[in-house]
Amino acid sequence: MRNVETFCVYTNFLIRWTRLQQKQILAMPIMLGNGFIDDRTNPPTEISTQEDPPKEEIATNETSKNELEEIIKETPKTETPKVENPHPKKQEINYIALADNYTDPIRFENNIRGAANEANTYKEALGYLVKKEYDLGITKLSELLNIAPNDNIRYNLALAYFQEKKFDQAILLFTEVIQNEYFHIDQAQWLLVLSYFQIESIEKAKEILLEINKDGDHPKYEKALALRKELNR
Repeated sequence: MRNVETFCVYTNFLIRWTRLQQKQILAMPIMLGNGFIDDRTNPPTEISTQEDPPKEEIATNETSKNELEEIIKETPKTETPKVENPHPKKQEINYIALADNYTDPIRFENNIRGAANEANTYKEALGYLVKKEYDLGITKLSELLNIAPNDNIRYNLALAYFQEKKFDQAILLFTEVIQNEYFHIDQAQWLLVLSYFQIESIEKAKEILLEINKDGDHPKYEKALALRKELNR
């Protein structure tokens, strides 16, 4: 009986001692794997080390901000100066318009050079050309040129083709009368230049312009010089 009482007292002591140990364990901070301490009973609170700025400093900052905004508003906006390109792109030349500007009114040669029986046909052709019926005049002059070819007919036919803007045919005929040293050779050279401009064969036109400017007495000397300057702009 005495042993039983002793056992009960001892068991009761162990139960109390175990509960006390559990409370102590729960009250102890636990070291976590990441190096931080977990205090289960009293979790740590963040402590701010930054002090609040004084009210005077806050007011000063607000005033400075407002003053800066006013200065920005009052400051006039300055435009960025445009920098001119030191190497501007060369302006493209409208060769056809340039040729039109240098074209004088066309005057047909009315002197009849050839046999008398061809005179009527020649006069009829010139009549069409004067009335600007160039297609009919071209037909008559072409027929006459096949019958009795001469530079007078050839020159007028070249003028008619030029007026009709058939510049390829005009170039062939102007070239022929120049080679034959026709007495209107100066005018033929100039119209040959303008015909080349019209079909934009510029290098050939430049060659003839250069030839014209080699002759100081050429009637088209000044115009040829001015035209060459236009090309070099």
